[in-house]
Amino acid sequence: MPALTIAVQPPSRTQVSTILHPPLVAEFNFKGSVSGFYFFAMAILLTRNGDIVEHGLAGTATVTGMDVTALVGSSRTTIYFPFTDLSLLYEGAYKIRVDVYKVAYENSDGYIFQDQVKTSRITAVNEDVPAGTLSSSERGVIRALQNAGVSIS
Repeated sequence: MPALTIAVQPPSRTQVSTILHPPLVAEFNFKGSVSGFYFFAMAILLTRNGDIVEHGLAGTATVTGMDVTALVGSSRTTIYFPFTDLSLLYEGAYKIRVDVYKVAYENSDGYIFQDQVKTSRITAVNEDVPAGTLSSSERGVIRALQNAGVSIS
């Protein structure tokens, strides 16, 4: 059964219009291969009540998945979705929902919803906030993405 999780949680507190650090990274894994398909994910900002906040995110809110199965040594296919330049544009308490879709290479006009997952709460404020810290497993995810060529500072 496919599983979608948040591999790297964004910080619990951030400054408005400042790129989230650590960045949001979603992980989708499943048995089998990805031949003939690719995956993309969309980040959607939600209020604490679950309402969508239109134009509340700056940066790249739609990313193509990266197959990192060989890099992480998994027996299941592992796809990462790194959102490396997202920032929140308004003060408040939010969550980010990540929706994942599958697309066949031979029919890129059609896509199939796979799953969705939400981050922990993120509070955006109009003051300086130190960068969040990474757990050891989150550091491993960031290292794997950097080894795959993703620019994460």
